[in-house]
Amino acid sequence: MGKRLRAWQRWAGVGLVVLGLCALVAGVVSATEVADRRAREPAPQAAQPSANSTLIAAAQSKIKHVVFVILENRSFDSVFGRFPGADGTTTGALPGGKSVPLLHSPLFSWHDIDHDYPNAVTSMDGGKMDGFIRNPGANLDGDQETFWQFDQSDIPNFWSYAQHFTLGDHMFSSMPAPSFPNHLYTVAAQAGGIVLNPQDAGAGWGCDSATGAYVAALTSSGAQVKTSDLCFNWPNLASELQSAHVSWAYYAAPRSDPGYYFSTLDAFSSIRNTSLWTSNVLDQSRFDADARAGKLPAVSWVTPTYVQSAHPPFSICASEDWFVDKMNALMQGPDWSSTAVFLVWDDYGGFYDHVAPPKSPSPYGTLGMRVPFLVISPYARSGYIDHTTYDFSSIVKTVEELDGVPAMTPYDRAAHDVLDAFDFTRPPAAPLTLPVRGCPSGLSVSEYRKDLPAMVEQNITSTLGLSRDQILARHAHETLAQIAKDQKVSTGTLKGTLAYALSAITNAVNVPGYISSKEATGVRNYYNGLLATLLTAKPGTDLTPLLDKSGLTVRLPHATRF
Repeated sequence: MGKRLRAWQRWAGVGLVVLGLCALVAGVVSATEVADRRAREPAPQAAQPSANSTLIAAAQSKIKHVVFVILENRSFDSVFGRFPGADGTTTGALPGGKSVPLLHSPLFSWHDIDHDYPNAVTSMDGGKMDGFIRNPGANLDGDQETFWQFDQSDIPNFWSYAQHFTLGDHMFSSMPAPSFPNHLYTVAAQAGGIVLNPQDAGAGWGCDSATGAYVAALTSSGAQVKTSDLCFNWPNLASELQSAHVSWAYYAAPRSDPGYYFSTLDAFSSIRNTSLWTSNVLDQSRFDADARAGKLPAVSWVTPTYVQSAHPPFSICASEDWFVDKMNALMQGPDWSSTAVFLVWDDYGGFYDHVAPPKSPSPYGTLGMRVPFLVISPYARSGYIDHTTYDFSSIVKTVEELDGVPAMTPYDRAAHDVLDAFDFTRPPAAPLTLPVRGCPSGLSVSEYRKDLPAMVEQNITSTLGLSRDQILARHAHETLAQIAKDQKVSTGTLKGTLAYALSAITNAVNVPGYISSKEATGVRNYYNGLLATLLTAKPGTDLTPLLDKSGLTVRLPHATRF
């Protein structure tokens, strides 16, 4: 196929709470300097040979369109750990290796799990994979969210794609880090040493970041530095394709939606600060029309709106609906017969996975945690489980091979391409259109208002390790601070856990616009202030503002035993 040129008309086309750096940063260098240092590093794995020329030629003759879809924050075991024949598990590990059962996950949660670079290192625990429970949010109010797992009935359409096409069970995120650096790998096969999401960035992660935005990065020696340069001049695949006259588009959420953070080409000056930003970076809602009309470019990236991304606290079912809608549009259009779709989740999101990531000589030490991976195409092996080790650079490398563009970094050069997931000798598979189920995206505002007092009660009782009745009985002759001391819980811990929980639940309804930022701040201030006052109030003072009078059982999404 060579250069997959085609006539194609292009159309021109909130804040998200980021919880701390969780690590110290020192010094200031430019991201370009970090990237230059990274470019001189050894490859993260031994160089892999490209697929043989016959296989590449077969792929080029059949695959005219690549669609690279990136969802958010799930580990392989949390999504496909129960899939027959896959390298999954139904048990997790506590520190020290004690085995615990994985829990049946609700379709959505009410909070996130911290999953920054230090949290990923904690989770992996040197390859023992037993540190997940130690991260903030992993066991908030005793819910053990880190050990949640879906079964087939929860995600029937994702499961159906895996049954009919190819499921990869050894796709690893490219580094043990959160969204931004891993998304950089999907377009540039490197992250310039960056290990965290941008801080104080405002509405954009990249060239649109606010003045004063910064991010933490690692140098080639492993030292952590702080950089304020978030508008990069590194090579990126979109620019490489443009230079090679290969059509491309990046379909993403608009700036009005927090999913704009996932519009990763915003971080590259060669795209954001040129006319390519308006001609080739399009609203993700446009993908359906282009797919149905047969106007897909040779290469597409597709990322969702925030509430459709599967990023906790939002629903994996709503994310599944979003993806099914995109696939139905593709399969009902003329481009299905010549398309390969690669679906990944960008990082593990704090959820348990039992497979230790492969070692790497890079400053990160390893690849990131395993994430789900689907290959959907008329030529994908049917019902096939691909055990090959991949990372996001593998998909970049596959595009480079299909379009005859050179590798950009040691990482895509060394990666194993994904062409083994295809069988170009068989007749192409028919489309598989699936029903959109109409799932809720997450917690409704009415549920939030009803359950907020009960959440506060459960946070206090869980942190103290006492029931509501036990606390009230002891409060007849002890202050709340004395009760906490008796339970070996500091008042700082009691305040911190409640502040974390309040921030999480208000974020869950503030991000989709169900409540205003002002109301969210007011709720947090009210309960945090109430706890501070009642901690030292004399014994017998009414605690029911914290321990709800009704004694409600929290009806927020919590896992159950399988």
